[in-house]
Amino acid sequence: MRWVGSVCGWVGQFFTSYGPSGPDGLAMDVAGNLAMANPGLGYVWLINPLGEPIFVWTSPTQHVVTNVAFGGAENRDLYCTESESGSILIMRAPHPGAKVHRPR
Repeated sequence: MRWVGSVCGWVGQFFTSYGPSGPDGLAMDVAGNLAMANPGLGYVWLINPLGEPIFVWTSPTQHVVTNVAFGGAENRDLYCTESESGSILIMRAPHPGAKVHRPR
């Protein structure tokens, strides 16, 4: 624990994956799960609020998956780019994506 002014800061590790590179794109769903692209492995992880992987999508093309975003019907389609092949991958998520709040 470290005090910064009047704020107590904690430093910890939320989730650890493996492979030649770390996470790239991130998106949150309404259940508080985090979708995370792993460009070194060709995976998109779905991680619950406790940091536990609950689902893994594997790229059917190459391994450089980046940039995840929710959209489509009921906001449950998870879009991901695969940079080596130039593909856009679409996965069906168990929950809709969380709304993005924009400043007025």
